[in-house]
Amino acid sequence: MNNLVVAGLLATTIPAFSNEAYQALAPEYQRQREIETIISSEEFLEQQALYNDPSAHIDLNPKGYMIETEHYTMQVNVVYEPTGRIGPVQYHLEFDKPIAKN
Repeated sequence: MNNLVVAGLLATTIPAFSNEAYQALAPEYQRQREIETIISSEEFLEQQALYNDPSAHIDLNPKGYMIETEHYTMQVNVVYEPTGRIGPVQYHLEFDKPIAKN
């Protein structure tokens, strides 16, 4: 009888852990990981060099992040990719064209 209960618990528990909700890091760690990816990306570094901007302000928004510097703003979209496994969420970044400030 105990084996039957354990088997039933495993049958209901294992599918729950395959749910995408269990793949994510805690939100603050996921955001930190995304921001680190942005600031080390070739696209971001090119813009920083082009405008000679020493610093950038990065704000979270519904599509990803808005980068604002003294000379430009640029939207960075975070596109999440389903992996079907437990662990950090996989994603890639899509950079919109920078908009120069007057």
